[in-house]
Amino acid sequence: MAPSRGFKGSLAERFERKTMPEPNSGCLLWLGAVRSHGYGKIKDGGKLENATHVALRLAGRAIPPGADVLHRCDNPYCVNAEHLFIGNAKSNVADMMAKGRHNFSGLPLGYGARWR
Repeated sequence: MAPSRGFKGSLAERFERKTMPEPNSGCLLWLGAVRSHGYGKIKDGGKLENATHVALRLAGRAIPPGADVLHRCDNPYCVNAEHLFIGNAKSNVADMMAKGRHNFSGLPLGYGARWR
């Protein structure tokens, strides 16, 4: 039977129902609703929250105001608190550059390399 709207239960219970472990990577995949940029979202007390922020709070880790939550695994669907770390816009860009995920051209990654 399909779950109905208006899930009951604590935030932790609702959060857990919307995840699935991925055994090869250790990621905990978010199966719930996602924002337009692909990151998970969940309501907490009527307020829409980022699933990654909720994951850290449920793990007992505080997030300073204005901070970003970054992924060690680079999987936007991952909500495994062990794969998440707190940063800011500068550390996010540094992480992206270090991992070769940057693309400032607006073109698909690797596109410019074909024309050099």
